[in-house]
Amino acid sequence: MDVYSDFFSRHDLTYFCHISALKPFVSCPYSDQLSLVMERAYNLGNFNASLFATEGIASVGLLFAPLATFACGLVIALGNGLSAGLPGRFVLISGAVFPQILLNVPLSVASVSHGLAILFLLWYITPRAIFEQDGAAPT
Repeated sequence: MDVYSDFFSRHDLTYFCHISALKPFVSCPYSDQLSLVMERAYNLGNFNASLFATEGIASVGLLFAPLATFACGLVIALGNGLSAGLPGRFVLISGAVFPQILLNVPLSVASVSHGLAILFLLWYITPRAIFEQDGAAPT
């Protein structure tokens, strides 16, 4: 986060151009991936950043990063709503890796490349009846 804060306090913001679906619609000041841009600037090696650094600081700057983070939180809340009615153990086990992923990659990448969007879809279409035992409601 410190590296992204330092870099984007002195350079152009990305305005979400790191998301390949938005790249045709948003002009991007960087032709390479952000990890390569950071490596050239700081010689720390290629590294990914969390949704806070990429969707927040790099995309909209320090001032509006809380708003971008709030929007990401709404996406996570949507996923939580899609899991309603499923047993807590099932949701916990099926989504256990995503908190760690979201600490290391942006939400947009986790949704597309790491399967978070597919997991949300699977939670939505999973029949709740398969978890019922003797007519009891799922816990």
